[in-house]
Amino acid sequence: MIPLYKEEMDPYMAQELIFRLLEKKEKARADLYSKAVGETILVLQLVDGSLDSLRVFLEDIKGEFIGYGFSEIWLADYSGIEAYGDIELFGLFPEKWWGYHQNLTRGWKPYG
Repeated sequence: MIPLYKEEMDPYMAQELIFRLLEKKEKARADLYSKAVGETILVLQLVDGSLDSLRVFLEDIKGEFIGYGFSEIWLADYSGIEAYGDIELFGLFPEKWWGYHQNLTRGWKPYG
């Protein structure tokens, strides 16, 4: 039986969680990796929420990622992965990557 309703995390709770994880990862980056690694990219996985449900709320936090030590910050939507499904990405930082990045090969088999 296919469920008719998929429960998702509240968008406001997801925003709070994004910043909580960002602070935790920034502390780890600064304490452990800043001297040994030049540039670091942070990718936060969304499992209990989708980019579709967060998209409206993401505009409210645009520009709030300056000052962290990451060269890039991304949200990766793992909430709807099916066989050969691709992960959807949303760029948070830097501003040139801000927004949804559609994968034109979505649904293709990854290996032949």
